[in-house]
Amino acid sequence: ANLRFTCLEGANLRGANLRYADLEHVNLSNADLTSANLENADLSNADLVHTDLMYTNLSNTRLKCANLSNASLRRSNLKHADLQYAILRFADLKDADLRHADLRYANLRNADLEHADLRHTDLSNARLVGTNLQDIKINIHTTGYGLACPEKGSFVGYKKAGGCIVELLIPEDAKRS
Repeated sequence: ANLRFTCLEGANLRGANLRYADLEHVNLSNADLTSANLENADLSNADLVHTDLMYTNLSNTRLKCANLSNASLRRSNLKHADLQYAILRFADLKDADLRHADLRYANLRNADLEHADLRHTDLSNARLVGTNLQDIKINIHTTGYGLACPEKGSFVGYKKAGGCIVELLIPEDAKRS
């Protein structure tokens, strides 16, 4: 289906089969795509602000430069998805499968990635300020993300407190995130 430059704002596409669809530059803001199949679709530069994509199959989908601000992608399949330069501010990605996804230069500011699977994912130069990264799954192949502190042993850390810098001794048994 070629829907180039079409406006589908607020459309009800719940459960739709849109495999291989060309939806580049389409306005799908506020649409309901819950449980839809968008495998191998092209959503580059699409407007998906406030779109419901829960349980949606977005594997191998091109979402390069797409705006997914405030979108719900909870429990969605984003394996091998191209999300380079995508805007995912305040997006809900809880329990999403992002294995092998390309999130280079993506804006994930204040997104919720709790329990997301980021194994083999490229997060190089991604903006993660305010992002909930609680209990994410990563491995040695997750690039662009890692601990900023030693994984083992005690170490000295520094924290800004008011107008001062405080030196902290972090004990060997402290949790690290």
